[in-house]
Amino acid sequence: PSPPSSLTARTHVPHTHAATMVAHIAETQKFYKAAKGFIHLKGGSFDKITSVVIPVAAVAGMLTLIVKGIDDLAHGKNKKDGF
Repeated sequence: PSPPSSLTARTHVPHTHAATMVAHIAETQKFYKAAKGFIHLKGGSFDKITSVVIPVAAVAGMLTLIVKGIDDLAHGKNKKDGF
């Protein structure tokens, strides 16, 4: 099967920002493939959000729920009828 006519009519691809980005990505990939050993990519302040703030917030929420559950059990709160 032959390609659609819209593709065959287009023979010249204009130089765009996307083409520049693709070339930059290819060069960056070559650099990291050639590197030996471990590479840690720093994401700036985003690293602190993903590795510190989110886990601390999750632990704080879980501890709050655990303490509430223990308090409810100790004082007989939130009992369901029939159990």
